[in-house]
Amino acid sequence: MLEEIEETTLEELNVEFFEFLQLNKNVISIKLSKDIFDEESIPSYSSLLAVSNLYGYFVAGTSKGFIYASTNNLRKAFEEASNEPFNQRIHIDIPKGRVHFLRLTSDQLTIVVGIEDGQVLYYDVSKFSTMSSEIQPYQTMKFSDNIMDIRPNPGERNNVIAFLLVSGVVFIKDFISNVDIGSIQNSKIGDQVTAICWSPKGKQLVCGSQSGKLVQFTPEGNEKAVRLAPPEIQQPAHCVRNILWLENNIFIVTYYPVVEDETSEYVEYVISYENKENKLKTVYSKVQDICYPSNGNERTSYFFMESIKEWGPDLKNVVIGACANSSDTNIIGRNETNGWSSWSLSETARAILPISDNETVPIGMALDLSSTDIWSTKLTGDEESEIPPVPILLIYNNESEVLAYHCFQKNACQNGTSYSGMTVSIPIPATGPSDAITTGPKDDITTGPKVPINTGSKVPINTGPKVPINTGPKVPINTGPKVPINIDPKVPINTGPKVPINTSPKAGPTAAVINTGPNMLGTIPVSAQTSMTYVNNNVSAPVISSNIPKNNFSPLGRPNLMNNTTIATMGSNSQNTPSKINQTSPTELDINRERSPHEIRRVATEKGIQEVCDQSFIFYFYTCYS
Repeated sequence: MLEEIEETTLEELNVEFFEFLQLNKNVISIKLSKDIFDEESIPSYSSLLAVSNLYGYFVAGTSKGFIYASTNNLRKAFEEASNEPFNQRIHIDIPKGRVHFLRLTSDQLTIVVGIEDGQVLYYDVSKFSTMSSEIQPYQTMKFSDNIMDIRPNPGERNNVIAFLLVSGVVFIKDFISNVDIGSIQNSKIGDQVTAICWSPKGKQLVCGSQSGKLVQFTPEGNEKAVRLAPPEIQQPAHCVRNILWLENNIFIVTYYPVVEDETSEYVEYVISYENKENKLKTVYSKVQDICYPSNGNERTSYFFMESIKEWGPDLKNVVIGACANSSDTNIIGRNETNGWSSWSLSETARAILPISDNETVPIGMALDLSSTDIWSTKLTGDEESEIPPVPILLIYNNESEVLAYHCFQKNACQNGTSYSGMTVSIPIPATGPSDAITTGPKDDITTGPKVPINTGSKVPINTGPKVPINTGPKVPINTGPKVPINIDPKVPINTGPKVPINTSPKAGPTAAVINTGPNMLGTIPVSAQTSMTYVNNNVSAPVISSNIPKNNFSPLGRPNLMNNTTIATMGSNSQNTPSKINQTSPTELDINRERSPHEIRRVATEKGIQEVCDQSFIFYFYTCYS
């Protein structure tokens, strides 16, 4: 794409329709504390004043923390012209270090406090309704380097903040969750970042570099556009010191020589871009005679800028500037035809910082748009006229004094045009961002209150109420109700209610061979195994066998039951004669005659254990599947 470059110098215009008028002619300033700030106290790029026009409060830095107070109370202090110290405020002590920055998130519910050594503290504004000085930050952050600028996103993403470190690295963070959204390293921009500013809607972040170029990025750190420095200041090289992104294609930029000397001065430009017929046109408009350094002040140049837009038919933009090493302010404006000019105000219409032993300099500047006061001044002649609320310029100087000026647009007031940007403050909400990041009281995440994970209330996993696994109600595995296995002689084991297993009328005993194993039966205690005898389909008293040889047990401590076992099923006959399980065959008796008593007892014990286990399995199988 072809690019056309145009360099101009703004016309200096004597302006009489715009004035800065003190709130009270008899009160130049209101002192907030006894502190005096010098170059050793805070760096020149510090910014120690912020105003909430939505909720009507302001914050100002001190040597030990910061002050929180109502803008309405501050205006009243000017009206009353009292010599008493301003005490309608609370002071928050910060013992961790000196405050360098005070910023507000776009929802104006969080005060962002940047202190020395790269620390950042976040305060919930809703907690200040208690007027307590014991309020603590609800979030903290620490960087590895000192912070050169803090810029909260001005759009809907009020939890996003850009941080510029002295090393030239930019971090874009979600401060609520304290995670990185994007970063801009020196390698990404080509050299060190020296200034940052969000677009008016917070969709992009512009970074000014040490070589003077401007590079636009998304919050995630993706490059969108590159703007070169004005040709006039490319040699010698100037770095970007401050940026105000006024509109989509309009920037107000101040530059400072990379190599400083005694005559070094910063330069201000209005940079605008036009794209017509596939042709890009860049206009560099140089501003003349802005702010001259105060006598004897050695602070490095840093520029504070505030803007007022769309006020009356002949005022499209006003940009008010103040320099950290000067007691003067300057102003540039754009008319209805988009023509920019450098404004020169009369001696009585300027915003000038007071002089004490030395000339004072600004350490913060903001606009108060929350006034609802009707005030009076002369519009024409000597007659006083009532004026609707107008923006109030607040300047905080290095002797902890606040100056306040009405921004007076005569033409608009004569036409009855009020400034549309004025607000009516609303009450601060009872709950704030710190309440949104806390968890429920004493409840574990992902669980309901007092209920173990994956369970019903007071019920073991995978069971019905009060019933062991794979059993009927209130019956343990292979046992009668509430009776341990093979313990109570009065309770039958593994029987149904007087029902024979696998029987039919008039059937004699038959034999069935079942291959059983230890994994199919419940564990039988080693110390006491039981042999049972059925009589008339009932169970006789158990016979307890003990001292089972170790070689009859598996490695898991269970009886070795992996043999084929012959089991006699129970039947009934007309004489109701008793039948027994596994009556000993003659062959076995013959064999027993040849065995020692000790061997006979051991074999009998093994057979009894095997019979009980196998009989229990048959009963369990029958009751479950028949």
